[in-house]
Amino acid sequence: MTGILLRNILGAPFDRMPEAVRRMHSIEKTQDVRGISRVMGGTNVLSRLVRVIAALPTPAHRAPISIRFIKGHNDEEWDRRFGKSRFHTIMKQEGHYLAEHLVAFPVTFVYDVRADRKGFSLGHRIVASV
Repeated sequence: MTGILLRNILGAPFDRMPEAVRRMHSIEKTQDVRGISRVMGGTNVLSRLVRVIAALPTPAHRAPISIRFIKGHNDEEWDRRFGKSRFHTIMKQEGHYLAEHLVAFPVTFVYDVRADRKGFSLGHRIVASV
């Protein structure tokens, strides 16, 4: 195991991602990044309700993003701003999955992480209350 959360979860596919993505997620200390992101989200009523209550960003094709990554002992804090939306989560490994706990809302999302030459994607496995 390494000290890099996504590398531990993904294994060899981590090295297939673009260098900029690997560098951004090779967190050794607190770091700030900025860029443009595509924001996707569910369209059903429950998805929209969770998005509003938890202050998650509204889906957008291109949204300005800034993220502060804070390296912990066994986790990473991600403080994200997508346009005017801001949310703070704690990420950690759970088996072969990535668990994301919303700080402002008692919910943890568990993701199946996939990576390729374009970057990585998160597929929901479980949504659980804390």
